[in-house]
Amino acid sequence: MEIDNPDYIYKYRPVSNNEKFREDYSLINLIENMATFSSRLNFNDLFDCKVELLKPSPKELKSFIKQLQKPYKRNLATLTSKGELTLEGEVYLQKLVDNFEKQINSYSIISFSSKPDSNLMWSHYANSHHGFCIEFKGKDIKTKKVVYAKNIPTIPILDVMKVIYNLDKSLDLGDRIINALCTKLNEWEYESEYRHISDSNFFEKQSSQHFYNRKFELDWVESIIFGYRMKPEVRAYIIENLPPTVKYKEAFPGSSSMIIKSFDIKAS
Repeated sequence: MEIDNPDYIYKYRPVSNNEKFREDYSLINLIENMATFSSRLNFNDLFDCKVELLKPSPKELKSFIKQLQKPYKRNLATLTSKGELTLEGEVYLQKLVDNFEKQINSYSIISFSSKPDSNLMWSHYANSHHGFCIEFKGKDIKTKKVVYAKNIPTIPILDVMKVIYNLDKSLDLGDRIINALCTKLNEWEYESEYRHISDSNFFEKQSSQHFYNRKFELDWVESIIFGYRMKPEVRAYIIENLPPTVKYKEAFPGSSSMIIKSFDIKAS
């Protein structure tokens, strides 16, 4: 996977329950140095990480089968007949699609932004400025920049079959899948997103849970940025429960975007 590491990447987190903030999921994870990875099944965008597998025409499939070694050729010969896909052919292609979807669902992903001062990000992902943003050092986390496109990515089923039957050793389907997982529709471009993708088989046996927590090193954190509307008692709770070496900043509304300033603990 090609790595795109900006100097700093940012993880916006909400504080959803100001009354019982000690029980808040984001605050518990922050204090325990835990990051949440998700399957695409847990994403709010239905098109996120969606890949369209392009089915071959009967003629293309028949031509492909002719290139295979005899045992495979004999086994797949019944997929087409008289220029049409047979029922067996339809079932075979659909099984490839289902297996591919299952593989995509098994990848675990965590998303970041390259922007700490996005009003939309603070509004959408930090509970309307009541939450916080973790500023990570980019060199410590391998990420890939998200590409924004008009349409979702596509991969021909024949390319998947070429890998299965070892017909094209130069074809790197893994990279194409990662690239597809890092593609979103243009409407999300404001997020300026970067992704870390790992554990391609983690969710394979997780039928009901589509996220998990993984510990990160506190040294990876440059600072914690408080939201403009964060309650003073929540801010104090964070400072009290993180090591004294942690640095803090605060977000303020500017003329067209948020302004990030240093936060003086002694003055708070």
